[in-house]
Amino acid sequence: MKHRLATKSLLLLVGLFVVFYAHGQNGLSPYKLTIFQDAAQVGWKGIVRFHQQSAEVPLAMNVNANGMDLIPGTSDVQIKSFRVRQDTLITQSLVQNWADVLRANISRKVTILYVIGNEYDEVSGSVRLINDLAGMLLLRGIDNSEYFIPLDEIKQVVVQGKSDFKIDQKTLQDVLEINLSKDVPFVPMEMFTLDPNIHWKPVCRIRILGSDKALLQMLALIQNGENALKDVDVDLSTANMLTQAGSDAEIIEMGNISLDPGDELMVNFRETQLTYQLIYRSSIAWNESYLDGKGHIFPVNNT
Repeated sequence: MKHRLATKSLLLLVGLFVVFYAHGQNGLSPYKLTIFQDAAQVGWKGIVRFHQQSAEVPLAMNVNANGMDLIPGTSDVQIKSFRVRQDTLITQSLVQNWADVLRANISRKVTILYVIGNEYDEVSGSVRLINDLAGMLLLRGIDNSEYFIPLDEIKQVVVQGKSDFKIDQKTLQDVLEINLSKDVPFVPMEMFTLDPNIHWKPVCRIRILGSDKALLQMLALIQNGENALKDVDVDLSTANMLTQAGSDAEIIEMGNISLDPGDELMVNFRETQLTYQLIYRSSIAWNESYLDGKGHIFPVNNT
């Protein structure tokens, strides 16, 4: 009983925080959602940045003029318009030192993807200083903030405009831009539990149905620790927030589950329709060698 009351109290506090936070943001603020590889016919992982009129989604898929089968069973998908552009990539094996890449692009605006623990983060700005001895990069952000980023945490560097990093061996990467009539007002934020043995991993799936309907579904893999001494009952909920209307933030109760030690369960959250203008713009596709941490990708001429 005490556990249940503590859980509900925490959820109430979190809900109030989400509402307060959303209310203080404007429509241009980027909300970040880490995407994990799904069983659907889209194999991608990265960061989705939500803006007032667009969302940048890293994608890797086959182009079909008549439709896209993002999830098996939806092969009759129709898209309003799309185009394919080509970006020039330096092959991953040729990037030995990010310091060389960044030094060649001092004062240029760059976007750096780096790792903090198990999470990816992304910052944009201009490179001001590289301290080779400490292995640190100083980046001045577009909002005059400063970021100190260890070079060994950098996973990707995107240079706006033509890069000054010269190398002969390059490859062309097809990049797909999709234009739908709907946008993404929905941002899944968190799932909460008080039990320290419970771990969860979010999975995002976007389903496109026809030319005027797109659905976003969140799933979560819930796991009880193998070394847990007991089965646990967990209260699940998600906090959902619209990017343009803080008053629409809400906590959705997902109910209670019971897991034995070592058990896992896939939980499906509600499917949400995307409801206003959006351009899906794919960035450089991130291949398996990047995802596995075996190499780097350095996009150039990425305008």
